[in-house]
Amino acid sequence: MRNPQSFNRYVYAGNNPLAAIDPKVLLPIDFIAGLNISVLQIFVLFGLSVWLSNVSAWSIPEIRGVLRWEGSRVNRAGLHRKAFMENRSPISILQLHVTERCNKRCTHCYHDDSNEVLSEMHTDQLISLIDNFELICQGRNWRGQVTFAGGEPFIRPDFMPLLREVARRPAMRFAILTNGTFIDERIAQELAALKPTFVQISIEGGPPTHDAIRGKGDFHRSLRLLSLLKRAHIRTLVSFTAHRANYREFPVVAQYVRQSGGDVLWSDRLVPVGRGSQLETLTPAEARSFFEIMDIERLRSERYSTTKIRMHRSLQFLCGGEGHYRCSAGRRLLAVMPDGVVYPCRRLPIALGNVLTTPLEKMYESGEKICDAPSGCSQCDHFTRCQGGARCIAYAVHGKLGEVDPGCWVPKTLAVDRMNTSDNH
Repeated sequence: MRNPQSFNRYVYAGNNPLAAIDPKVLLPIDFIAGLNISVLQIFVLFGLSVWLSNVSAWSIPEIRGVLRWEGSRVNRAGLHRKAFMENRSPISILQLHVTERCNKRCTHCYHDDSNEVLSEMHTDQLISLIDNFELICQGRNWRGQVTFAGGEPFIRPDFMPLLREVARRPAMRFAILTNGTFIDERIAQELAALKPTFVQISIEGGPPTHDAIRGKGDFHRSLRLLSLLKRAHIRTLVSFTAHRANYREFPVVAQYVRQSGGDVLWSDRLVPVGRGSQLETLTPAEARSFFEIMDIERLRSERYSTTKIRMHRSLQFLCGGEGHYRCSAGRRLLAVMPDGVVYPCRRLPIALGNVLTTPLEKMYESGEKICDAPSGCSQCDHFTRCQGGARCIAYAVHGKLGEVDPGCWVPKTLAVDRMNTSDNH
């Protein structure tokens, strides 16, 4: 072992009946952490010889994280047992916006209020695009995921046949971002048969705040939808878009999601584009406060609920999140608009080309450098892993690439530390 670092504790394991692992080697972290169970339960279920040791951690390329011990639970975001046994190649996401039409006018949406509606690719064009994406994933050894979005994707009459087309491909998976208004008992059962990776809806605060953003009565309708999807055994994600007017309501949302049986609650900060440009994104102090609120709710959920609160987005690792986040836009994430125009990310509207005229492979080549880290972060201790935080927020606020995430409080802290160091000398 080499390169000692100061982490608190490791979990060691031996006598593992599930895999031939040297007893002196750490049990693969994603596996044991994804179980989210107590050490006593690990003894009983798997016959592991597990003990905690206050030793220095070691930088081993094969070990992809460090477990933290909190009370009687092993805690770290990771893959579940099934995923551990499966292909561990990187995931590549093609976010496919099949329409801009929507029956909602949410105040924070990245769509604008213009009456112009983009033309939409035909079903066969979308299937051809998915074919190309599948080939690219095979060539690059990626696990491919098509995430369908809009507008509201269920508005398209060919949406369910399109889902069936993707679901029949064993090497692909799919997910849906929706406002859920078109999902009834029948649709839920059809979706369950197709086995989506998840269906995501949004909750933006308590009932008054949420309804002010997404429409009167939408809050309780969204809770009913969560219950409907749970009964259909569909994995549900709930998104909370944090801005200055609602971020303090995250605990309220967390409690409602826990009560409704949502599987995952996660949050990202508002990107001030489209209608969302009328709202204010979080200041550095507010971002830090918000992430601390999230971490409290994350720990509460781990102890008292099956709902998982994810802290896996930009800067959240600074307040107890799940590890450094690095934007993959343009690299392993592309967003395709209804008319075929490709962005590195829907919230980073820099056109890379159009799939109707340019091969999708070329878009990855064009997008490689889009999210390079800003030079203003180069002195930060987290530079090589964080790579500048949310590139989409920086672009929306500053109007150009290469700027520092405006919600990051670390650069100022480092500057003060260096100033104090210089004064002491």
